[in-house]
Amino acid sequence: MHGDWGNVSRYFFILLWLTLTLSAGIHLFSKGFLLSRVTNSYYTNCTKLERCVDEQNDKCLTKPRLDAMFSDLNKSTEFCLPRKSKVILLVIDALKYDFGLYDDGKKNPLPHENRLTIMRDLLKQQPDHSRLLKFRADPPTTTLQRLKGLTTGSLPTFIDIGSNFATPEISEDNIIDQMVRNNLSVVFMGDSTWVELFPKRFKRQYPFPSFNIYDLDTVDSGIQNILPKELAQNDWDVVIAHYLGVDHCGHKYGPLHSEMSRKLDEMNSAIEKVIEQMDDDTTLYVIGDHGMTATGDHGGESEDEVNALLFAYSKKQKFFFDPVSSMEMMRQIDLVPTLAVTLGVPIPFSNLGAINYNIIPDVPTEHLNHRQQFLMHSWHNAFQIRRYLANITNNAKALFEKDVLEQHYTKFIVLSYRAMSLYSPEAQDNYHKDLHAYLADVHRICSEIWVKFDPSQMMQGLLFVAFETVFVFLLIGNLKVYHLRKIFSRKVLLFMYISDLLIAGLVIKYAWTFFGYGSIEQAAIVVVSIFNIAFMALLVMANWSQIAKSLSEIRFTNPIARFMLIASASVFFSNSYIVQEQYVLCYMLMGVLLVLLFKIKKTNLRLDLRMKIKFSDVFYSPFTRLAVLAIVVVGLLRYSNSYFRCREEQGNCTDFATAGDGYQGDKTTAANNNANIYYPTLALAFFIILTRLHLKYCGNLRGHSLHVFFSQSGAYLGGTTTLSHFILSQTTSHGVGQWHIDALAWIIYGLLVVQILLFIFSPLLVDVDENSLPLLPSNGITQIFHKLRNEFNSNELTTARDDYEYKIPMIHGLTTIHSSVLVSVGTFLALVVALLLGPSAAGGLFLSLYIAAGIAVFNGVLLYRTQRRLDKCLKPTVLTTVAWSLLAQYSFYATSHQPTLSQIDWHAAFVGRQSSSQHDHTNGLSAVMVLLNTFGGPILIFLLYPLMVVTGPTLYAKYRCLLPKPPKIEAKSKIAQEILSNKDNKTPTVAEPTHDFDITRGCLPLLENEYTFIGTLFQTGGMLVAMQGLRMFCSMLACTIHCRHLMVWKIFAPKFIYEGIITYLGFSAIIVGFLISARVHMGAVNYVKRMAKPK
Repeated sequence: MHGDWGNVSRYFFILLWLTLTLSAGIHLFSKGFLLSRVTNSYYTNCTKLERCVDEQNDKCLTKPRLDAMFSDLNKSTEFCLPRKSKVILLVIDALKYDFGLYDDGKKNPLPHENRLTIMRDLLKQQPDHSRLLKFRADPPTTTLQRLKGLTTGSLPTFIDIGSNFATPEISEDNIIDQMVRNNLSVVFMGDSTWVELFPKRFKRQYPFPSFNIYDLDTVDSGIQNILPKELAQNDWDVVIAHYLGVDHCGHKYGPLHSEMSRKLDEMNSAIEKVIEQMDDDTTLYVIGDHGMTATGDHGGESEDEVNALLFAYSKKQKFFFDPVSSMEMMRQIDLVPTLAVTLGVPIPFSNLGAINYNIIPDVPTEHLNHRQQFLMHSWHNAFQIRRYLANITNNAKALFEKDVLEQHYTKFIVLSYRAMSLYSPEAQDNYHKDLHAYLADVHRICSEIWVKFDPSQMMQGLLFVAFETVFVFLLIGNLKVYHLRKIFSRKVLLFMYISDLLIAGLVIKYAWTFFGYGSIEQAAIVVVSIFNIAFMALLVMANWSQIAKSLSEIRFTNPIARFMLIASASVFFSNSYIVQEQYVLCYMLMGVLLVLLFKIKKTNLRLDLRMKIKFSDVFYSPFTRLAVLAIVVVGLLRYSNSYFRCREEQGNCTDFATAGDGYQGDKTTAANNNANIYYPTLALAFFIILTRLHLKYCGNLRGHSLHVFFSQSGAYLGGTTTLSHFILSQTTSHGVGQWHIDALAWIIYGLLVVQILLFIFSPLLVDVDENSLPLLPSNGITQIFHKLRNEFNSNELTTARDDYEYKIPMIHGLTTIHSSVLVSVGTFLALVVALLLGPSAAGGLFLSLYIAAGIAVFNGVLLYRTQRRLDKCLKPTVLTTVAWSLLAQYSFYATSHQPTLSQIDWHAAFVGRQSSSQHDHTNGLSAVMVLLNTFGGPILIFLLYPLMVVTGPTLYAKYRCLLPKPPKIEAKSKIAQEILSNKDNKTPTVAEPTHDFDITRGCLPLLENEYTFIGTLFQTGGMLVAMQGLRMFCSMLACTIHCRHLMVWKIFAPKFIYEGIITYLGFSAIIVGFLISARVHMGAVNYVKRMAKPK
């Protein structure tokens, strides 16, 4: 018994170093894979000029006003010119540029060739009224990201950091909002994604579900039935129709199938009918949002995927001809400013596109010639982009290098001064060209920053995580505690940390440009990670003899555990398995529980049925109790499936959330709410009662100390308050003010804070009985403490008179001191997480905790029955550690979550914060609450991992019914055989297994063997870190392999993000769990030392 904080700090800093090293590799990969962009809520506006009816009107387009504008173009940015025409926008999903080309010389065209004959005919017959351009998309070429680019004019990225994340609604300025803001009527039909992105924007909307890629006709047929009726009406300014048949045909059959010919023929017919029905004041735009590969896929950045088609047609008006704008290729983001000019609305604030005048109808504007219109619109375009760049550089200065910013700012200043002196047509033409070049340069710079994968960072992150995970497995999993203490000495720790800081500092200060990296951060991470991997490799080589010996001993052991670990990590490589991962984890956990029970069964001696055996002996045997427990745990695991939340790809899934969510759905009827509350109420009540009964039975709730009182009364108060909040938040007619409901939530938060403070200053749940009996030989607990006192008291009690005259105080709860504090802290954290989850998801959290308790019990029983030494009896089996890691992942799904960005429960950010706008609504607090809601299950499971180590001693200290009873039941058969085969007439005996410690003393052997206990805690935490690192590596590798996969941005990338967050939070929870157990241990050691001192 030492109480050595130095030993604890050694393992803490090792664990911290390992997690930081792994996290650095993950961070490096994410910087290269995840494309991010800052969004904001700013929008542009302007005064819309009108054709003159009354010259006294301030908005009248008069010649003096126009002359004033062209004397200084800077003043013109406050005005917009009149609308040129109405617009029909036909979006044909996956309309590749090649599909619109026509080759008269081909006698046997492919199924996708020479089908859009209407485009060929109009280009020949009316070349000034029609245009066909290559419509180039920015990767990733997925529909959602393309629609964002087509409406905002911004470059697409996977992560858009905005102010409103509650829905997939586009929160930044866009062309649809500008239409609505300027009183233009918009009618939509087709892909329902538009309605999700732009809710309540359309005058009329006819959305159709878009996910079923095997349905080629439902959406297109629906549009064809609706579109002619809408075109016949005159109350719209813009009609948008989004067809999906071509895209779905590509996914199902590919572009070379005969079905593609049928779908393209249908699109050709649809375009013909629209042209026949449209009036002279309307411009038709037919666009594809992306292309497709030869297999019909899209999502990457190949030429086949990024080259879509744009066809423009105006029945009456010719199109402008601008030699500066391209006639062959147009970027998709250029459509936004082009539509803004056509419709006479401001260009959206976040736009980075440039106007293409060659597809704008040449509608005359009073007092303005073509050149003046080009100048005015182009200057508005440049001014808007300059405003946007200034805004994002203020919010994200690291995006652009300083010299690049200064160069572009200088160019813009020069252009703004030139705008005041454009007196000749030649000057105006040159100025127009320079403006176009400036916009192209800005687009090039932003493209390099935002829309490119960084293969070097991705590969570096993969290598670092791979090497570090392997080395952690080798070092932590194959060396004994003694070797770990010897390897990671204080000097080694100091060398590790000082070297990392020194190397990082030198790289940042002097040499980061020397290594050729694009940023200081990347250079520092790479160089430090290389050093750390080299250092870990040296440690492995220096201790290879012990590692090789350990590997040879376990070479053919734990096949099931290894299979479970590898299989659970392999799901990342299949989009189908990711979609169904919750069921995969569920079956794996069931298998682990049954295997653990089978291993325990093997430790029992077989019964000889010829012997007379009492039914009660079998019924009340330890194995029967454990079998019943296994059945209960498997039943709970199976029932937790009802808390799964469905994702879009799961067609045959029944969403538990649709029955009425706690905070995830709308308010339902009172009857539904009552049914919703029933099961969570039972689960919560049972959880509180069961944990309190356990602590009371173990003696940890005896006495009147503040911590003991709070652990008992505070838990009941927290449970009652949580249930009250559930009921009131679900009921609409309770007559209770919102402030009172919020106060209930703050009580729960306050209880957790008080628990943390009590744990820090008074961690133990023990009680001293000063008036206990004298130290009699039959009094086991006092014998223990007499022995402990003698270890620290030089005046050893030796006489019988001392034994009987002095009353030794009895300490209640000492044998379960480690597990009791974990249960108490876990209870209050679980209440907070349950509160944020809401009633319908909270039940899954409690079920996960019950399952964790079952795994810990099976592990403790199995270790005691198969191991004889304390160090091996404390170290969880590999199968148990794998099961704990799987349960952490499973609890994410059991709490009604899915790894999709659209299903994050943002309502959790406002639990307890709805009654007044004066309450704190900072993003930091909101983020913490949403993280606890989303990842509370994994956090709790990782935090409570020390239960795998301390549950065994706790069980056998208080639940001795689980101790094996060989003389009474299991050994009867063996005794009978000895009697029958006994030739020497010796008394038959059954040798019971011997241990080097007394399990019935509970946690006391842990106090006496501090180095073993703390080292085992570290090893167990380190193995969980390595297992999570393996999962993270597989997720990263899957994203790298599938970076051009159709579902990379819908399935693989979100899974990587969620797995990364679980990894970061899991690492933190493991470290905190280690510190909690270490704090309790140190407090217990100091407590026993104080008790051992003579008064």
